Amino acid sequence: MRLPEFSTEILMNAFRQDEPGCDRTNSHLGELPVVCQRIGLFIALYLLIGGIISLLGWILDIPLLTNWDGTGISILPNTAVCAIFSGAAILALSFGRPRLAFWAVLPVAFIAFCTAFGMIARVSLIDSWLLFGREWGQTGTVVPGRMGLPALTSWSMISLALLLICARNRFSRAVTWISFVPLLISTISLTGYMYQAEAFYSIPQYTVIALQTASFVFAASVGLFALAYDRDPMRTFLREDSSGVLARRVAPWILATPFVVGWLRVMGERQLLYGSDFGSSLRTVIEAFLLLGLVCWGIRIIGEKEQALNHALVAERELKDKCAAEEAFAKGVLGSLPGAFVVLDNDWRFTYVNKHFAARMSTREGELLGRNVWEVFPDAVGNEAYCMMHKAVEERIDVEYEVYYAPLKAYFRDSVHVTETGLAMYSTDITELKKQERLLQESDHRKDVFLATLAHELRNPLTPLRFSVDLLQRTNDEAVMAEARTAMDRQLTHLVRLIDDLLDVSRIKQGKIRLQMRRVQLQGIVSAAAADCSHLIDLAGHRFHLDVASDPLYVDGDEIRLTQVVVNLLRNACKYTPQHGSITLTLRREGGVALVSVKDNGVGIPDDCLEEIFEPFAQVDKTIGRSEGGLGVGLMLSQQLVSLHGGTLSAQSEGIGKGSEFTIHLLAADAPAQTAEVSPILSDNKLDCRILVVDDNHDIARCLLLLLEDSGCVVSTAHSGEDAIALAEEFSPDVILLDIGLPDMTGHEVCTRIRSKPGGDAAAIIALTGWGGDEDMLNSKLAGFDAHVLKPIDLNALLNLLKGHIKGRV
Repeated sequence: MRLPEFSTEILMNAFRQDEPGCDRTNSHLGELPVVCQRIGLFIALYLLIGGIISLLGWILDIPLLTNWDGTGISILPNTAVCAIFSGAAILALSFGRPRLAFWAVLPVAFIAFCTAFGMIARVSLIDSWLLFGREWGQTGTVVPGRMGLPALTSWSMISLALLLICARNRFSRAVTWISFVPLLISTISLTGYMYQAEAFYSIPQYTVIALQTASFVFAASVGLFALAYDRDPMRTFLREDSSGVLARRVAPWILATPFVVGWLRVMGERQLLYGSDFGSSLRTVIEAFLLLGLVCWGIRIIGEKEQALNHALVAERELKDKCAAEEAFAKGVLGSLPGAFVVLDNDWRFTYVNKHFAARMSTREGELLGRNVWEVFPDAVGNEAYCMMHKAVEERIDVEYEVYYAPLKAYFRDSVHVTETGLAMYSTDITELKKQERLLQESDHRKDVFLATLAHELRNPLTPLRFSVDLLQRTNDEAVMAEARTAMDRQLTHLVRLIDDLLDVSRIKQGKIRLQMRRVQLQGIVSAAAADCSHLIDLAGHRFHLDVASDPLYVDGDEIRLTQVVVNLLRNACKYTPQHGSITLTLRREGGVALVSVKDNGVGIPDDCLEEIFEPFAQVDKTIGRSEGGLGVGLMLSQQLVSLHGGTLSAQSEGIGKGSEFTIHLLAADAPAQTAEVSPILSDNKLDCRILVVDDNHDIARCLLLLLEDSGCVVSTAHSGEDAIALAEEFSPDVILLDIGLPDMTGHEVCTRIRSKPGGDAAAIIALTGWGGDEDMLNSKLAGFDAHVLKPIDLNALLNLLKGHIKGRV
């Protein structure tokens, strides 16, 4: 069974659900947004390079490297070390290495702690460790080598924020608030340096901070904001909505405008280009127009974003409608599948169930959704389905299997397909297929048994025939020869009966049995059957009891076929009853039903075989020692023949070794208005006529020639179609016995050509053949044959047939 011609993934997506509680915010440090990672890398490099340059100034005794603006306020060595290790920590965090960043930030925290402790306790701890004996660079410092209060506060906050980011706990939410302190201090100091306002970076001596230090603190603060990208303000800058776009495009200009315009005003006043009043006015005008432009720009950005958002909403609505339509279509397709279809997630829970699966479980579809498959099918744990489904999940491969599920008493064929979210399974109930397969296997087994039995049953009569022929060739003793001929006649009759049974079975299966229905008396049929089987009864030494109703009992039926049925039952009783057993044949009437029963005290029938014995080729006793077992078609044939008469054939037995009884039930009929006895025409078996025998089997042709010549006929033989046509014209036979299967042409063609010649209607042409189907008989009639006779035929019957056709011709 194939799914419709569209992607299975569409069907899966139609029912795929987001995991509950899924956090859409990615807070893993190794997965920073690209822009934040770039900011972190740039700032880390600035801190590393700037800190190293500043520290080299102390090491190499180059004051210019520690005092970039020439104000005399130098960055201290311990502050340079803080910048270097802070840069290393930010660099490690940018590459998602929090453990390495933790060890890098510890020196910064240690220096800040020692400096704070020394300032409070008024002791010197590490203040002079990194001065390298230099006497310069002490402008604005109270204690040589000790950083000022602004730098101490800033590096303390920076180290604390870095430690919180490395820890990644709930306190890391305070990083942005902590980062605002050094950002504010550094912004004030940088503004002072920008406008040459000394009070901003040296309010008393404790607030002195070098230009490098202020820039390093500012850079580290910005880096902290970039690392805390999932918190405001960085989170707002990264958003893709109107607020994020506005913040990225407008906020930098708004922040830069006052500083730039103010610096231009100060520089113009100092260069005596204009006075302070003009400068203030100019600054106000420029800032007003710039801010107005920025506001207009922001409004336009927001409008464009809102328009894009509206388009996105429309597209999203259309996509949802499309998805809903696809989901409805997919549900319709999956619901129309002839088998059960389910979808499981990675936790073995049902996410989709079609109506066929729900019907299989005698429940509603919604009651199964969300439940674990192994809770619904606890008995399946450990079975073939369980192992194969786990194999599919573990190895990520599609699997197919067949499994028997005992609670449902059914076989299933499952196809399991791996999906991104779990498994999709299509299951078909194959219980009926399994039953049919078992029946086919049993039928095939019965066929094999039948073929073996057929070989055995054919060898049984062929063996005495072979021995009898040997006797006739080796002895001249009349008594022995007579006994051999009797045995040959008996075994030949047995062979003919076997072949007739097989042909009758074939005709019944094809519906080609034709009954010659007339009102017949059952007493005569029962007596004839008993007489037919008398030699078998006497041979086995059975005690035979015939119990026939005294009043005549009539039925409407085919006398020959009914006799055949009773004979089959009697022969079975003889075969399956041990030597010197007892057999009873009964004929009685019960109401409007005529009953014919055959009862024996033989091997009996098990209860579970009472129906099976009427199957083709069935036998109860399959032992090799039972040499007269037959082909196993007699009971089936008898039941079908009785059924064609509108009756029934039933079997009863008390079990193995307790005998059995077969009973024929037929609707009784009234006595006929008049009965006329037909006396058979007796023949002296002598016939004076000319006969042409045509058969490619030389033995058959020669034997027929000898038998017919012994009966007074003049006989000629031919073994091909052309010879037969020539002899028919030369020999002028009264009767032509013509085989159908000739080597050069068919018997039908021979007959047609003979009939077409002048005088071709003078001879009676009789088909003597082994082909006996209805189509064969029809073809013979159409070709011009007068009769269609099956091989082998008794000589007396053949002579009577020839006499009848010769008289008809005369």
